Amino acid sequence: MKVLLFTHKIDIDGMGCAVLAKLAFGDCKIEYCETFEVNARVKNYVESGEIYNYDKIFITDICLKQPYIDEIDKNKDVSSKLQILDHHITEINEGNDKYSFAFIKVEDEKGKCSGTSLFYEYLKDKNILKGKQSISQFVELTRRYDTWEWKNVYNDEKANYLNILFTLWGVDRYVEHFKDILIGCENFEFSSDELQSIHQYILKVNQTCREYLKNMRVKDYGGLKAGIVEIQNDYRNLLSQYIRDNKIDIDFVVMKILDRGTVSFRTIRSGVDVGKIAEKFGGGGHKEASSCTVNPQISEFLEK
Repeated sequence: MKVLLFTHKIDIDGMGCAVLAKLAFGDCKIEYCETFEVNARVKNYVESGEIYNYDKIFITDICLKQPYIDEIDKNKDVSSKLQILDHHITEINEGNDKYSFAFIKVEDEKGKCSGTSLFYEYLKDKNILKGKQSISQFVELTRRYDTWEWKNVYNDEKANYLNILFTLWGVDRYVEHFKDILIGCENFEFSSDELQSIHQYILKVNQTCREYLKNMRVKDYGGLKAGIVEIQNDYRNLLSQYIRDNKIDIDFVVMKILDRGTVSFRTIRSGVDVGKIAEKFGGGGHKEASSCTVNPQISEFLEK
């Protein structure tokens, strides 16, 4: 079966979906997308006619947006072989779960869902990929990291280690490495060399976070303290966790991502819903983690 996958490009949940696709389908085509460019990327495939060469099309950890998702729904040659698997509440709020090809689920019996966990269950249910202990462990670590249950529920550093390795290695090495590892092992473990690299990286991260925070500004947002800082993309989750761990007195952090042209929001004080805050600036995401593009509205807030 000839398979095309569109998946999120900047986090280990999107990468986990890519790993599963390679395990399930072998030599499939993978397009790594930012949240805000998936419409255009799919549209390019449709307009060029290339999309009709594929037997199955998956979109994981991201979702088509209005009005283009309506166009795809009417294009039965595409929608009949399309499957969207996403876990962001904003997609339900926008009504994107009403389509037969879109499965959007935020929580299940394990807790909060991730794109990787939804894709794994789909592949097993369809008898495309056989369940295996090492794959299940990898999927669960990915889910815990992406939903922040690694910190808030389980205090599971192994989940954080996956993200560190992705930061160190990048997309291609991460996906190929864990594809090969999961093929060859029954129990998922990190090697001694990987653990050494991880611990060295943690020391470096703590030093860099301290440097970033020297330039953080704090301003009011509806009675909440918003910390505003400019950082590189690799540090968006690391910095927010450093702020939490060190009990810095802000309610949420707004990070302008210098190398991505996006803005990331992260909850610091429990109960603050940054997903709703991001929606005010034309973005969206989870309660604890969300984002938007750099647009005039957010730029005005950042620069005031």
